[in-house]
Amino acid sequence: MEILQPTKNVFVATKLRGCNPGFVVTSEGVVCIDIPMDLFRVEPWKEEISKRGKLRYIITTEFHFDHNMTNGLFDAPVIASEITSEFMAETNNELWLRTQTDRLYDDVPVPLPSIEEYRRGLPTITFSDRLTLRLGSHTFQIMLMPGHTPGQTSVYIPEEEVLFASDNMSTAQSGGLSHDIRSPDVYLETLETYKKLKPRFIACGHGDHVTSDIDFYIDRRASLTREMVAAVKKCKAEGLSVDEAVERFAKLFPPAKRPPEEGYSTRPATPYERRRSMVHWYQVIGGNTSW
Repeated sequence: MEILQPTKNVFVATKLRGCNPGFVVTSEGVVCIDIPMDLFRVEPWKEEISKRGKLRYIITTEFHFDHNMTNGLFDAPVIASEITSEFMAETNNELWLRTQTDRLYDDVPVPLPSIEEYRRGLPTITFSDRLTLRLGSHTFQIMLMPGHTPGQTSVYIPEEEVLFASDNMSTAQSGGLSHDIRSPDVYLETLETYKKLKPRFIACGHGDHVTSDIDFYIDRRASLTREMVAAVKKCKAEGLSVDEAVERFAKLFPPAKRPPEEGYSTRPATPYERRRSMVHWYQVIGGNTSW
């Protein structure tokens, strides 16, 4: 497990299968932002935390399973947006978790906690827009920042000048619109908020973190989103079928090759999944699915 330490009190993992979890050390305990997905990573993660203090809270940034799978195996209350909490409770049942993990990692199955253990990790502290948590001399600005998912949460720690943006940010030159995005305009507002915060380090949900040229990477993400929105609108205006639009997008926005996470390959989207995403984008950008 590779752990990067961008500041004296902030630690973030890289290249794990699943998301990049992190934690912040304060004089009154440790706050986790997301957790490792794989069960065999739970104890090593606990050991890293225990070296530095008692775990006080877990902040879950989104409902996708790779960010919250093992919450219930940690002894700490979970904080999440109301939207994320509802999705976790209503969508992430045992069948869904098994189906999704098998779909994404079909080479090496993801071990699941029991459904009882998963339910123990559901959020017990929720917020609608913003929540401020103070521990010792540290302030955690926990904010609803829709984009990758409608309930997406970002965490800014001003004393460290560190932003945990989760899957809203990436250094990759692809992405832009996710399969769960609800409003590209709101996502663009989220990215503008990131610039106003002026972080010196952005912890991303996957891949490399943003360690320099902060505005460049935020602007590139925004630009890609605008390009994809314009392309969807053009497909609509030209009356392309869903399949024709998917074919055009494959040429305009080829998916980035995601590096293996700890040696595990991540299966690329199937034709059905690409088609489903196109239908969804068409809906959220404006229109209907009658093409």
